[in-house]
Amino acid sequence: MPELTLHRLRPIASPPMVCMYCGRPAAHADERWVPNPRDPKGKDTGGGADVPAVSGDDPVSAAVGLVLLPFVVWEAVAAVARYARTPKANPEVATKPPPPLDPPHTKVVITACDRHRHFSRRFVWAGLGGLVLVGLLWAVALRVGVDSPAFGPLLGLALVASIAGPIVLSLWYCLAGPVIVDRVTQDTAVLDRVRLPYFDATGIPVP
Repeated sequence: MPELTLHRLRPIASPPMVCMYCGRPAAHADERWVPNPRDPKGKDTGGGADVPAVSGDDPVSAAVGLVLLPFVVWEAVAAVARYARTPKANPEVATKPPPPLDPPHTKVVITACDRHRHFSRRFVWAGLGGLVLVGLLWAVALRVGVDSPAFGPLLGLALVASIAGPIVLSLWYCLAGPVIVDRVTQDTAVLDRVRLPYFDATGIPVP
């Protein structure tokens, strides 16, 4: 999806009140101040710095984080290995701390209409619905018993739903989830998942 870049040194005094999902007039604005790192190359803030549209989506982020846990562990092991190979700096050389950024934060405003104000809730309801469906499949499979000819297909369906359900929900959330702060650099904050109708309505060039 297109990205919207906000600049620390060129802030927008009055962001357009246009829904970032459908391009219609927005009725709600969620204002946040994102701290800028000193690294000019920036960093990927990932799920921990997600800024959902108007309402929080902590349950969804937790579910996505659980599915992606093996990748997080692998990144942690790789980071430890890189740190072990990094040459240690001379402690006798005193380093002067750099001056603080001015201003140190970037203002982020995520706008939404009444329909998309709680956009992230649909993922919560989808997760709860999938959980209930998987529970029913397991309950029916255990109720029919091992001697029933329907036990095998029901058990296989329950296993597939238990594995594929969280993966499908995670992919759906990553590809079509709420607007988030995806990357933060020294001078910019990048919003991801901003829909094309927003750029058409505001006249902002699509990156």
